[in-house]
Amino acid sequence: MHTFSSPLIALIRFLATTACTIGVLLISGHVCAQESGNQEESPVPILTREQAESLQMESTQGEEIPLLGEKGGVVLDDMQERGSKLVSYFAKWVDSFFDDPRYLVEENRSRIKIKLALGYSELYDFEFQPGVDIRLNLPQLENRFNIFISANDDSDFDVDSNPISNADPNSGEELTVGVRYFLALGERYNVSVDTGLSLSYVFAGLRYRHLHQFLSTDWNGRFTNRLRYYSDDGWENRASYDVERALGERFFLRTTLTGIVAQRFDGVPASAVAKLYQVLNIDRALLYEVGVFTNTEPEFELTDLQLRLRYRQRFYRDWLVVEVAPQVSFPNEFDNETNLGLVVKLEADFGYLKDLKAYESVLKF
Repeated sequence: MHTFSSPLIALIRFLATTACTIGVLLISGHVCAQESGNQEESPVPILTREQAESLQMESTQGEEIPLLGEKGGVVLDDMQERGSKLVSYFAKWVDSFFDDPRYLVEENRSRIKIKLALGYSELYDFEFQPGVDIRLNLPQLENRFNIFISANDDSDFDVDSNPISNADPNSGEELTVGVRYFLALGERYNVSVDTGLSLSYVFAGLRYRHLHQFLSTDWNGRFTNRLRYYSDDGWENRASYDVERALGERFFLRTTLTGIVAQRFDGVPASAVAKLYQVLNIDRALLYEVGVFTNTEPEFELTDLQLRLRYRQRFYRDWLVVEVAPQVSFPNEFDNETNLGLVVKLEADFGYLKDLKAYESVLKF
């Protein structure tokens, strides 16, 4: 375990971790009583019961809009409803297709995913890495428990990794086994606790996610926070914020800000990643990605700049996916030297659901 570099950094870490923990516990207290199943969460109340009872119960809205008439108002309402759902449904399709780790954490269904990845870069040479991710849902326990088993799944090798990512930095090449319990499941909120172990450490933690509108119905904001304790490295708090919107039925834009406060780090690593997804058809998609990565210790510096193009498509079967990803990075550890690389992946998903709601509701080609 590393010592803190200064009292100021120690204070910032303590305050950030404490604030995130208290915030998660307060919010989860409102939502953990929700019924099981993937239903919409009840919003966190902003009024007391007495204040709510004193309000006028009948809305003054809903009358005809001038110059539109009744038919025009119905069309406008339909457009607003579709626009409100489009972003979240499109995001689900994108995250499921590109295997986003944050999406898979909340996907409470049984599945087995096997990955074979081969990467090359000028500075890191060739590397080969197989991986497996197993998740077993337990429907007898109100669909709130699942067991997860993974090895070489979330922590990609150097040529395919970021200085900061959504992957579990402690998993390494070890086999990890754990159990997760969902306190709340829904479109807007997701709260879960998990515990597990590997050959060299045990861990336990709390995860919270909140989806909400950002400025308008065309934009979504998503805050995700995971607080964990590892027996070998101590406490870690990982927080990220997404701003995203659908651009028609073919493009999806997402910008993600991420930061980590952890005992094993002297500084606070952070990143800003902009991603533009282009859906070619139901089986093929492109991802254009630009990432800026920084750290605050030993002084604030740019640790890497990455440009990446990822092409993914289903490969002969719906449950087989191949990916080709050329990329270029400028790592600070090599004096920002240009580092060209290429990654090729093959994934097999046993548990693939062809009739996902996101496919039917958004991607109609």
